[in-house]
Amino acid sequence: PSCEWSGSPKSGTCGGAAVCEPTTTDEVGLCTDGLDNDCDGVTDCADTADCGTDPACQADCSAFINRSDCNAQPACTWSGTDKECASI
Repeated sequence: PSCEWSGSPKSGTCGGAAVCEPTTTDEVGLCTDGLDNDCDGVTDCADTADCGTDPACQADCSAFINRSDCNAQPACTWSGTDKECASI
């Protein structure tokens, strides 16, 4: 999201970095929209300073046993190495 690819898929460059323009001073209440609303470099549940206590970010990730269900949770990420779902 911070750059635009130009050239072919195998041979190109990333440039023209987009400038983040904050829409709010924090992400409280916006923890599942997929955006870095406050331009601090982290989005949604990964922004623990703003979203750490948001109910949407409190999933018990170990309950998800497959990649798609795990990755559908904003607070979870699938580990291909361990084949398990863990909190971000």
